[in-house]
Amino acid sequence: MLRRGCVLASVFITLSFGSAMATHTSLGANYGVTIYHPEAGDNTTIIGVPASVVTFQPGLRMGVSDEKMKNELYFDTGFSLLSGNGGVHSFEVTANYQYTFPSEKLTSPYVTAGVGAIQAGADVGLGGSISALSAVFGAGLGARTKLQNGHGAFRIEARVDHIGEGKDRGTQVIESATLFGLKAGFDIWLD
Repeated sequence: MLRRGCVLASVFITLSFGSAMATHTSLGANYGVTIYHPEAGDNTTIIGVPASVVTFQPGLRMGVSDEKMKNELYFDTGFSLLSGNGGVHSFEVTANYQYTFPSEKLTSPYVTAGVGAIQAGADVGLGGSISALSAVFGAGLGARTKLQNGHGAFRIEARVDHIGEGKDRGTQVIESATLFGLKAGFDIWLD
């Protein structure tokens, strides 16, 4: 319950702050390579084109920034559904802040951090299902290159995220893990 409250508070604060500074809005996508490092077991390398919520790396990015595009609030989101016998689904949303260091050049470095939630579940047969909600938080360093026409940007980012464990009636649905990722993406500025 505490996790849900924290996520809802983060979303509310982000939306409130975002509407006050919404000079520029953006829509973008994430692509990446991630090393999934669970607390127990082997590491897994995952490639997402675009990034996939199955790998707990969302692929759709929506943001707002101030007039100088130094301060940006953005949501990374993703939804995945695998149907059939034993269907699996997952949904992730994170609220993030990005500070881009001022530069006269087209390319500028930035830092970013965010918090959010992952909801995942599966059909387990005989009409039963399991699902759980888990917190996720992380931070990254990157570089953004503006398009010369001023309608968007490309970015590359190194990021570390931590996923908390999620259980349903004692059954582990989401394993606690750390994600080490290299993400690339683009944003289209809509105004």
